[in-house]
Amino acid sequence: MSARPVAGHLNVGPAASTADLLRASVALDSRGLSALARSLGFVVAPRPPGDPEPESGEASSPPPAAATQAVASQEAGNLAPVPFWRLERVEHLEVETEPAQPAAPPFGELELGQRSFAIPRAPLPIVAWSRLWPHLQAAFHTEKEGRALDTARLIEVWCRGEAPRRLPRRKAAGWSGRVTLLLDRSHRLVPVWRDQDELYSRLCRTLGAGALQVLESRATEPGLWRRGAGKPRRRLPAFAPGEAVLACSDLGSYAGAAERQRWRWLGEALRAQAVRVRALVPSPAGRLASNQVRPWQPIDWEAPGRPPVSPGRPEGRDEFPERSERLLRLLSWALRVEPGLLRQVRHLLPASQADLGTEIDTWGQPQLRGASSIARYLEPGSAGPWRESFGSAPPPLRAAIVAALKRWHGVQAPEIWFLEVLGLAAAGLLPEGLEGEVLRARRFLHRLASTVLAPDVGTGKAHAASLAWLAWAAARIPPELWQDPELGPELTRAWALAAARDPSQGLPAGMPLRWLAAGGPPRAWLLWQKGKEVHVRSGTPERPAGSPLGSLTAGSAEIGLATGPNTRAARLVLEDAQRGSLLPTGPELLLLSDRQELTFRRFERPEWARAAGRDRYGLWVEIEVKGVRHRLRWIPPGRFWMGSPETEQGRWEGEGPRHRVTLTAGYWLGETPCTQALWQAVMGKNPSHFKGPERPVESVSWQDCQTFLERLERLVPGLEPRLPTEAEWEHACRAGTETGTYTGDLEISEGEAALLEPIAWYSANSGAETHPVGEKEANPWGLRDTLGNVWEWCADPWGRYTPGPVTDPLDPELGSDRVIRGGSGGGDEWLVRAAARYWYSPGSRGDAVGFRLARGQGRPHPLGPPPFGSAQGMLPARPLRPSGRGGGRRGPAGDTEPPP
Repeated sequence: MSARPVAGHLNVGPAASTADLLRASVALDSRGLSALARSLGFVVAPRPPGDPEPESGEASSPPPAAATQAVASQEAGNLAPVPFWRLERVEHLEVETEPAQPAAPPFGELELGQRSFAIPRAPLPIVAWSRLWPHLQAAFHTEKEGRALDTARLIEVWCRGEAPRRLPRRKAAGWSGRVTLLLDRSHRLVPVWRDQDELYSRLCRTLGAGALQVLESRATEPGLWRRGAGKPRRRLPAFAPGEAVLACSDLGSYAGAAERQRWRWLGEALRAQAVRVRALVPSPAGRLASNQVRPWQPIDWEAPGRPPVSPGRPEGRDEFPERSERLLRLLSWALRVEPGLLRQVRHLLPASQADLGTEIDTWGQPQLRGASSIARYLEPGSAGPWRESFGSAPPPLRAAIVAALKRWHGVQAPEIWFLEVLGLAAAGLLPEGLEGEVLRARRFLHRLASTVLAPDVGTGKAHAASLAWLAWAAARIPPELWQDPELGPELTRAWALAAARDPSQGLPAGMPLRWLAAGGPPRAWLLWQKGKEVHVRSGTPERPAGSPLGSLTAGSAEIGLATGPNTRAARLVLEDAQRGSLLPTGPELLLLSDRQELTFRRFERPEWARAAGRDRYGLWVEIEVKGVRHRLRWIPPGRFWMGSPETEQGRWEGEGPRHRVTLTAGYWLGETPCTQALWQAVMGKNPSHFKGPERPVESVSWQDCQTFLERLERLVPGLEPRLPTEAEWEHACRAGTETGTYTGDLEISEGEAALLEPIAWYSANSGAETHPVGEKEANPWGLRDTLGNVWEWCADPWGRYTPGPVTDPLDPELGSDRVIRGGSGGGDEWLVRAAARYWYSPGSRGDAVGFRLARGQGRPHPLGPPPFGSAQGMLPARPLRPSGRGGGRRGPAGDTEPPP
């Protein structure tokens, strides 16, 4: 975001940058800033004619809301050291046919990039607190004076004729002094981490936070102790004699000899200080050695009343590995193993076959991959033999294990559950009653593949997450699905797109090579400017820093770079492991792929613009008319689907057929609809019904807009303003999306759509009037109020869409009525969609119709006023509803009031 200079227009000198002067302008007046500029090597340029001398301390007007995150800007008189690049033209080297529309309905599960597994379900407790607490009390039991009076002693004193100096109290059991809790957070104890947290919470509520001190030994800091957010220390703090220390640890019983020895020395050192120490261990009888028991007097967490060491049972027992292997065999169909799922399956076995130690042993098995404390994964290759023996388990046990998988994954990680249920079904091990889950799983995979393969698919978080998940899931999809003639071909092509991100991936088992040879669709590479560099990268899960320029479609990773149409192109190989960066030096840059040719040109602030810059949405410029500023944004050229699919809620037949539109040139479009302040500055009057300088102008006809544009051109020479074409309007409104709105598809219920609340003013939230522009969230290209608030005039005459792809559509001979787009604040929710369209005669006015400025590259000037009258036979399939502002709408012919 730039600040307006205080001391005239400065040309850059050799000693410093304009940023130094910008910082100095905050504290200096005009005269002081001029002197500082000369001392740094700057020269004060003569002020252009007509630009008044600012008063001392004058500041620039605040920018619109969308400019608050600007990266760089050029204002009149300022020089920007960083060049701005702009995508101006796109030439598609091949014509793609329209793909088949996905047959499966959308699923809520298809949100792989929008959910988090960081908060898993709470596991079953190791033991009920009511059973554990008495043993903890007994471990640190002491007698101290309570609150109740000791009446027997008081009577005895009175009988001796003595006067008691203080009232005697009865003795009560309790924990004396401060209690220190030593938490062992080793990775081997991950299955009991949530239980340790619950133990800490219980002790805090029982003893009080002031009486409890917690020292933590983290997995990443072995041998060190940390109190809260303090620095880790090797030694424990000094304890007073009689203090209580409770260690929540296995005392090294699941680790090596060195760890066991460290815990034994620690226990002996604390006892040497007369500290009362006990240990709560997740180690059942037979796990602990006798020399470990001696200093710590451990309490068995799972069975607090059981002796810590079983007589006659050695420390190492042969059945320990067998128990963990049995539990892992039962979990062989689980693609994702959480500590809670591990415990729930363990509880399905008798205590003689699996205990808490078996649970910890299983978590540490090398067949489980991943170092996360949330979940680990079982490799498909190692799980194969165990899955074959899973069928030998009793049917009731198998059904209980599948029910546990559904409980843990069916809601929180449905994409994992879908793979599990498909694998069980392919192996013939699925219990009865889950056939519907198999159908859901197949439809999910079909929807996922269709979404990934959709033309011009977005490259946001959801798309990147879908590709990453598909690459991971390929080895876990049953081979039968790859060979399924209904699902296999598109699933294979989707996998090819995901595997292109990682060439080291092998072919999944069962994938037919003939389907893989068909190949996937071209890949989309994002183009961003950060500083002086232009970055080329594949779809990224997060929005990169900098300013977006557009996207490049390429079927091959090798592209060419040229500085002009007749220059020799240099080669550049796009690699996923590296983020390609270009440093253009000339005024023009051409990127050539096997599918597209993109032309970039260095952008300089045009003479008709008061300011220019780039931010996280892209390039912008500002015009100024009599002190009123208005911002326009650069809309890059591209290809999109115009109209709505037949399944879109709120659709009517005038929005189809859905067809492919290519816009070869970029154009400028107003960030907001034209405001009343700008109209007043140009026209000298305000015709709007709902007054307010920052509200959109309304009650203007299409012909009024032509008069406005002519006068604006005289006031801002070189601007060449016009109305956008209908295709330009929808391309800009969608901003690369394909849903009903740029944030998703509408779900209309009782006249309201929650999706519209943050992005649009419509009948449910506007109060049947217009609102100041820019108050709602912007679309991905920085445009605001494209949906709702007011309908917007377009340059096109009204007409039905024609099937088939079109390029730069505009047919002035089609009819006389003019198109309006976007819906209004008084309109119903089904009209506030990117594809919703209507028409109006060019001489009609209404308090719900305004317009948005455009300025194009290589576009014709605004069309002249057409003859009056309405075209016949081009009417909606159903009448629109009244606006709710007093006046209904007329029938299907000859409207005199705009739609709501």
